[in-house]
Amino acid sequence: MVVPQGRGMNASVLRPISPSDHIVAVDTTSIDALTQNWEHVDLIKIDAEGAEALIWQGLQDTIKCHPQVIIVLEFNAARYPDPAAFLVAILDAGFALHHIDFDAEIKPLTIEQCLTERPHEDWLLFLQQPLDPESEKRPQAAASNC
Repeated sequence: MVVPQGRGMNASVLRPISPSDHIVAVDTTSIDALTQNWEHVDLIKIDAEGAEALIWQGLQDTIKCHPQVIIVLEFNAARYPDPAAFLVAILDAGFALHHIDFDAEIKPLTIEQCLTERPHEDWLLFLQQPLDPESEKRPQAAASNC
């Protein structure tokens, strides 16, 4: 992990290294590996200074096995090579796109808003699969090997 001098809150595993940076070796794992034997996952909070898209890739089995999970994810379009594709991947996984606004209210959000309204600022995304209109329940686990 690269820790910029005097800016520990901006440490990142994706940031290019500069001569004044401090480098820290860290062990990593995927959320899928971490939760593979868990009976229930209710909430995942992701704030990884630009590594959120990589973390998203490593939690797809968790989403399938725990479709009721709520994911709170920090999103800043300036941190990703293709921020629109990342947001489309979230939608394709069956999540409705919302954000927790500055007034602590959960509000609907569009890809266009994420990319244009605050392109260099953080959005705190609130991701939850919508209720099934017939059963008024969240989707059930898709895989039998969960």
